[in-house]
Amino acid sequence: MKKLLLMKRLLVLLVLMNCIISANASEITSNWKISGYVISDFYHITKSDSNEYTDYKPKEFKQINQDFEGNTGFQIRRIYLTFDNTISDNISARIRFEMGNTPFAQTKMEPFIKDAYLKWKINKNHNLYYGIQGSAAFGLIEKFWGYRIMQKTASDYYGIRSSRDFGIGLKGKIAKKVGYHVIAGNGESNKSEKTGDMTKLYAAAFDYSPIKNLTIQVYGDALVCDNRDNETTSQIFTGYKSDLFRIGFQFTHQTNVLLKSTQVGTVDLIAVPLVIKINDKFNAITQFTKYTVSEAIDYDQMFVVTGIDFRPVKNVNIMPNIEIVQYNFDGEPTKTDLVSKLTVSYKFK
Repeated sequence: MKKLLLMKRLLVLLVLMNCIISANASEITSNWKISGYVISDFYHITKSDSNEYTDYKPKEFKQINQDFEGNTGFQIRRIYLTFDNTISDNISARIRFEMGNTPFAQTKMEPFIKDAYLKWKINKNHNLYYGIQGSAAFGLIEKFWGYRIMQKTASDYYGIRSSRDFGIGLKGKIAKKVGYHVIAGNGESNKSEKTGDMTKLYAAAFDYSPIKNLTIQVYGDALVCDNRDNETTSQIFTGYKSDLFRIGFQFTHQTNVLLKSTQVGTVDLIAVPLVIKINDKFNAITQFTKYTVSEAIDYDQMFVVTGIDFRPVKNVNIMPNIEIVQYNFDGEPTKTDLVSKLTVSYKFK
């Protein structure tokens, strides 16, 4: 009898909750927006030379003594689920969850929080952000490139800076043709401050559009840390976009503690993204990068990714593409990786 009475009460409670939710459904849906997308690959690793030097993080094949050559399979590379909420006329919030996977590795996907911030619209030209938010280092570049689904921007891929930071950011327009993005954060990606290091990242980017379709951005930052040498980054990006194509040029220079090393040195990065419109459903895409580390021991890499984007319907991309990586460690013979992919991605809103 007690179980039956409990079930009846639970049923009544569920009915009441359903009535309340139904009565307020229009208000809830007007304040919330749910979106996301999935990136997946069918891949074949044609060639993969052994690379023991994992501290240099420019490669996808970072596992030591593991032979990837000849591997073929399916993988889901990324899943994003985003919740945007309008709190008031001037304040909104975003929480974005991501599930990521190490490329070509036999591991389960791990979920984590990608974004978690409050946005205050100060006025039509300035917005203040608090929380885990996008980086100033390549937010504009990533939007210009437009093919994160195929490969990251060069700064992100090589770990020059993380795609996220936890802190306070200000973004907007100084004038009609001049934009800015400044952040003061932990310098630890989407994590809290690292205990004992007292790391802080101060970053600023300014963009200028002197003529229609042309954008120039300069970026600089300082990673300040109590327990290791400081690190600084300077970067310039120029992008031209027309109805038929878009092409960009990026140069990045970084000094001091590099890629888990105790040595002082420099990193130089050149990237050229190119997208050509074939017709309404097809684009041709290429990104060339040249990455050089000058330290106690030198490292050099060239990376080219190229492919075709086919959009059968809106928000669905089918992209055959090839990645070619050539790298050289301290004057040793050049090694090569070659990966063929069929990337399929889809968005929902």
